[in-house]
Amino acid sequence: PGLICSMQEGGGEGDPLVQHVILRKDLTKKPLSWPAGSMIAQACHVVSKTLWEMREHANVQRYMMDIDNMHKVTLSVESEEELLGVSKILQDNGIEHRVWKEQPEGILTAIATCPYPKSVTTPLLRHLKLFR
Repeated sequence: PGLICSMQEGGGEGDPLVQHVILRKDLTKKPLSWPAGSMIAQACHVVSKTLWEMREHANVQRYMMDIDNMHKVTLSVESEEELLGVSKILQDNGIEHRVWKEQPEGILTAIATCPYPKSVTTPLLRHLKLFR
């Protein structure tokens, strides 16, 4: 397991652990016009992948032990290029995350971060809009 996720611990009452999910809003528009259910599935896929692959990290273990009080923020980007840009911002700032590629289409659809204290990840993603 990587160390970055567990090195940036926190998550006290004033600074809860938050998992950010970023989805491509453009997929819901023409010509693809993916329905809401398909977008929800993309979020579920990337969250499952992230939590499973990072299950040994201290932040993931703490996040899952308090499962009834999980915090997630779902944000949107307008293109694959913007999604990749967000991934680079996260990578450049040492934020562990995973990108989901929907198969068999081979389309990058979503990102999920490892749970981090809100104060760590929110400033990096503040420029993004909520997914609606």
